[in-house]
Amino acid sequence: MEATGGEGVDVVLNSLAGRHITLCLEALRPGGWHCEIGKVDIYADNSLSLSVFRKNLRFAAIDVDRLMSDHPELARELSQECMDLLDRGAVPPLPMTCFGYQDYAQALRLMTTGQHTGKLVLKAPPAPGSERFPIADLRPYLDPEATYLVTGGLGGFGRLLLPYLAAAGARHLTLMDRDPQRRRNSDWIRKTSALWYLAEEVEIDIVPGDVAQEANVRRCIDQLRRPLKGVFHLAGTLDDCLLADLTPESLAKVFAPKAGGALNLHEATANCALDHFVLFSSVASTFGNPGQINYSAANGFLDGLAAFRRRRGLPALCYNLAAVAEAGMASRNLHVLRIMRSSGMPPVSADFSISNLDYAMRTMQDRDHLITALFSRPPLTVDSPDYNANRARAQQSGRVCGRFRRPTDAGHRGGPDRRQGGRAVRPRRGRPGGAVVQFRAHLNLGCRVGGVHPDAVQLSGQRSRTDDHCLFPVSGTGHHPRKEGR
Repeated sequence: MEATGGEGVDVVLNSLAGRHITLCLEALRPGGWHCEIGKVDIYADNSLSLSVFRKNLRFAAIDVDRLMSDHPELARELSQECMDLLDRGAVPPLPMTCFGYQDYAQALRLMTTGQHTGKLVLKAPPAPGSERFPIADLRPYLDPEATYLVTGGLGGFGRLLLPYLAAAGARHLTLMDRDPQRRRNSDWIRKTSALWYLAEEVEIDIVPGDVAQEANVRRCIDQLRRPLKGVFHLAGTLDDCLLADLTPESLAKVFAPKAGGALNLHEATANCALDHFVLFSSVASTFGNPGQINYSAANGFLDGLAAFRRRRGLPALCYNLAAVAEAGMASRNLHVLRIMRSSGMPPVSADFSISNLDYAMRTMQDRDHLITALFSRPPLTVDSPDYNANRARAQQSGRVCGRFRRPTDAGHRGGPDRRQGGRAVRPRRGRPGGAVVQFRAHLNLGCRVGGVHPDAVQLSGQRSRTDDHCLFPVSGTGHHPRKEGR
């Protein structure tokens, strides 16, 4: 009012709520326009004093979202006119206030106060080698005209994976069943999984055969009627025993479906143009499980096979998963679940597992490994001297060092949010912390399966008492020694 000598302005464009609307109306000259683009007072059904309208004022509420829905042609015309004005320099662009990624909390606080003018922008780091935030495209990404082969798909976790593949776009699934009596069919799979609730029609073909037998795998692939675009290897079995009690029969029993099946799939699909080759491994290959040395070694073979395929330019993702509470081999063994909890690595939920797999499938095309686990007592943190020393040593030697995704700090202070599609949050002390671990293993063809690479990182030093982040630099075949005494 001082700038106009008490006369007022002709038009007010307002987005502020509360008393600001009354102040804007008082700042109008007779016959002026008030254009309200805010929504808070309108959706809250707040009252407005009409005495100020004695000046023949006009009030217009403008909902741009509603305009784009009700009148898309008009919205496009107005947007084009605004762009033309900006191109001609007739109107200046809105002022911008830039914040770095690390200052996002300050930007959000400023936005909630309503004291800023123009737009608030988060600016990416200028360094070309800095870590970027991958953006996941949530649209279906699997080819509906192709076939996707799933081994171990009749198990508990397999029946959780099948609905996810259907939701991701797959319409033709082929499963291998080693049961000679064929007691399970496609109707049984639909009724015992979430496929029953999906509107999409999915064709399920169950082929008799054992993935541990190379002839069965080749016969299954040869008789496919559609092009094979993806392989998901879940088959596996347990035969727990200590190292002193390990026999060749026990080793062969565990290796046959897990390691042998993966190798058969690798060789049988050599002439297939695959988009995805996913091996479901276990955290046992990296951290080890008591009494499961044969299972750890078999999963270590999967880790090396994934890195080997990557080196040859073939698609591969090794999904190292902790014990799943609702499904899988560990869920049927209460003793194993208790051991996992006592070791500081509690089981994860099925939703958390599938969400992280979806995140990896969509955004990690250049990575060959993903570990999904929860840690209640992380042995190393990002500030640990052992972590920094080993990471620097790995970088100097030219090897790829393990990269663990740091949990985000977007105002979360509780335990891990399993609904965030693989994005873990900073935990509170004494609470389980979520960690999505990404690393690139190195295949040493001269090293026997389950052996330790000469450059494998030795974990030393005292256990950290903080529960912030669990970070391990990784080098070698993916099967790493645990610290003695733990």
